[in-house]
Amino acid sequence: MSVSSGTYPAESLSGEHDKIRLLIVSPGVGEEVIRCTLHVASFENPESYEALSYEWGEPGPTRIILVNGSAFNVGENLFQALRHLRLPDTDRVLWIDAICINQSDLQERNHQVQQMATVYRRAYQVVAWVGLETEESREAFEFLQAAFVFSPSNRKSLADHLGWQAVSKLCQRPYWRRVWIVQEICLARRLVVKCGASQIPWKLISELRTARKHIWPQYLSQGERAFMRSVTARIDQQREMRWRNGSVLWTLLETFQDSLCKEIHDRVYGFIGLASDCNGQKIPVDYSKSVSQLYEDVMRFHHEKFRGHTGIEPPHGSQLARLSEFLHRLLGPGLEAESAPSLSCSVPGSLVEITATRVVVIEEFLDSKRAAAYRASELANFL
Repeated sequence: MSVSSGTYPAESLSGEHDKIRLLIVSPGVGEEVIRCTLHVASFENPESYEALSYEWGEPGPTRIILVNGSAFNVGENLFQALRHLRLPDTDRVLWIDAICINQSDLQERNHQVQQMATVYRRAYQVVAWVGLETEESREAFEFLQAAFVFSPSNRKSLADHLGWQAVSKLCQRPYWRRVWIVQEICLARRLVVKCGASQIPWKLISELRTARKHIWPQYLSQGERAFMRSVTARIDQQREMRWRNGSVLWTLLETFQDSLCKEIHDRVYGFIGLASDCNGQKIPVDYSKSVSQLYEDVMRFHHEKFRGHTGIEPPHGSQLARLSEFLHRLLGPGLEAESAPSLSCSVPGSLVEITATRVVVIEEFLDSKRAAAYRASELANFL
């Protein structure tokens, strides 16, 4: 986690709806102090910048950089990323959430997080920082950079290559388990993966997913199988789907339900900018809300979405019940604690009552062609 050592070194953006801060990283090498300047930019007058995708890491000792001339504490992983990202002879313009958003200003944070999808979509390039370089990561990058052409003559050598194992290990790094990277990677126009001083274009990782069909099944290596099961491969699949119709929120929440985050709200907020059915900010970002209020927002959104689909039957109670059950698993103990002994939430046109043992969904169907008037569905013992 990254926190400032005192007062945030810039004016608030809480009332600015189309502005972000950019971090200008001054030239430097080696152990020289990292010096940066914050600059306010507007989406109406776009500037060229790169956005950083990285893991905040566990709370622990911090390192000091200079931001607008003031000491600013950052976590070890971000510090190492900045050391490897700064250029020796010219400025580099970056957007980094931990520095460019005042994390202590809740109103600013809510708004800036709401527009993070726009930040990553408009970046000239997104840099996925996966950590420092190791011998294994070098082997993985060398394998990925190898100029191979799939043909019958090299199928076996490709499958047996030790590089597959190195790539699999690279995909097991903590970075890939973070909730927010799914959106950050999928929305990037241009994407590179950086490990220490080494860097490769994302397309080399993407090509591995297509390699499988070129390898005879008996030659599939353990490393290749592990890669195909990795979250990295799932993210690449979502990135590919995004250029088609994309995925709806419920699908994204289920696909990446094992991803990690420090705040339970991010299990939802981390995907609304990517979900194809969340255009128009239909689920507001508000970290001051309780987990049960977040649950209500998601339930209300899906109820209204299902009812609004022309030509599609409004949701049966079982649909909302399945979603409710899933959200209880996703949002975990925080929701259960707030739900005990009971929780009720009202949404337009329906009432969803949640208790420890049942969900009752009472829906009013206004379209006589789809239902006469009212239908009630009671589901017992689903929680």
